[in-house]
Amino acid sequence: YDEAERRREMAKNSLERYTHYYERWATNQSV
Repeated sequence: YDEAERRREMAKNSLERYTHYYERWATNQSV
């Protein structure tokens, strides 16, 4: 389990969290 693998996991997790917040924001904007 090396540094590159850990960075990739962190990037994927942060991207999923960002997408989740963006989808909620976009849904609120369309109302």
